[in-house]
Amino acid sequence: MPDRRFDISRRRLLKFSGASALASISGRSLATTGPDPRFLMIILRGGADGLSMLPPTGDPDLADIRGRLSAFPTLPLDGFFSLHGAMPTIGELWKQQQLIGFHAISTPYQDRSHFDAQNVLESGLARPDGSADGWLNRALALRPDSARRGLSVGAGTPLIMRGAAPVGSWAPSQLPVADPTLVDRLVPLWANDPLLARMLPQGRELQAMTGGMGGDPNSGRMAGLLEQVGQLMARADGPRIVAMDSDGWDMHGTLLFHMNRLSADLDQGIARLRAKLGDAWSQTVVLIASEFGRTVEPNGTGGSDHGIGGSALLLGGAVRGGRMIADWPGLRPADRVAARDLRPTRDLRDVFAAALADHLSYSPTEISETILPGFAAANRTPEMFHRTL
Repeated sequence: MPDRRFDISRRRLLKFSGASALASISGRSLATTGPDPRFLMIILRGGADGLSMLPPTGDPDLADIRGRLSAFPTLPLDGFFSLHGAMPTIGELWKQQQLIGFHAISTPYQDRSHFDAQNVLESGLARPDGSADGWLNRALALRPDSARRGLSVGAGTPLIMRGAAPVGSWAPSQLPVADPTLVDRLVPLWANDPLLARMLPQGRELQAMTGGMGGDPNSGRMAGLLEQVGQLMARADGPRIVAMDSDGWDMHGTLLFHMNRLSADLDQGIARLRAKLGDAWSQTVVLIASEFGRTVEPNGTGGSDHGIGGSALLLGGAVRGGRMIADWPGLRPADRVAARDLRPTRDLRDVFAAALADHLSYSPTEISETILPGFAAANRTPEMFHRTL
């Protein structure tokens, strides 16, 4: 079985100033003089089936146990793991060594509540309670330019982006855009309000940045959204840390159909994101993860139920990829949690910490004391990121 050890490098990257990393959102462009890394977190809401996304096709028990749930096209990766066949763009990233796959991985949460599992994923803590803010917001709060760096994409702001650091929020809309002069008139009226005095100017700036951007009725949801996110992140004055959701991964029934549809939409979105980012792709990291996985055994409706261990994808031009990181536990009942779930052998927070340290240049102290308080990486792997230049 593959045994790939996990090592988070603590090398020190050059720090970059907020003034040089981001231009003013008013439209004046400033040249960057140092690294300008971008990070995008995509949360697959519902519990994505890791055994379909990154099937362990080299495990002889897979087909016997999963039956028809294993009967879908795959793209070979390392000889043991494969990629779902509806993801050819992500498969190309593997060949270009810009993809790392993780399997038998999870947060510390070991139960099956969506709400609690998502709280742990987004708070970065070991328990589902005890935090009103998210680990990405805590990271942003440590940087003086946080108000111009963070963006939440979607109808609401998820926990991962909530907290002390002000972040932008954007969702495409077909509704008419408000006259910008209206906001100009409202700003002085609410100058003494502690919340609106800050949020109205930010909304005006974000509206200027996203002017003309709306939903594409001819595109899959994620494909269209990721294209627009790429357009925003490519800008000299655009966001650098972005979080967004992909819904629909709770596949209790007809898993093969829904997995193919959503995987294809996500894959097309990554292709569009990369195209829009252009040269900035080389400084971009995308982490795709879910709150938990699904059961090893199929249920009676062509799907599977809430499980624990799952998979994750780390991709981008700044990723040293072309490898799987997994301590594979096996699929037989004795190998599972309660004879039911894929046994997790890695903590997803190891990947969070690696991205924070080696791509976004946060210090070990910032990570362990503030962003992921109390967390110490247990598994270590060789460097997963290129130095962003």
